[in-house]
Amino acid sequence: MAFWSKVSWKNILKFNVVHMVTNLTINETLLNRAFHVGGLMTENETVNLALKEFIEKRARVNIISLFNTVEYDIDYNYKKMRGKR
Repeated sequence: MAFWSKVSWKNILKFNVVHMVTNLTINETLLNRAFHVGGLMTENETVNLALKEFIEKRARVNIISLFNTVEYDIDYNYKKMRGKR
């Protein structure tokens, strides 16, 4: 968790910010709860933060799914490899 608190969104989101006007049907109760819980100034900031947090959560899930997928060579001796420098 400490890793993610140090990550900048500018590094995660490698695309330009696009400002677009759109009509969305958003649950008003959820939006108001998120607005008050987040303590942000506008509903736009609330929606943008919610999208960023959604992306972060999905990215974490994708990274976690990679755990235990690397096959290790049982005979590999890292100490022996260090001596060859």
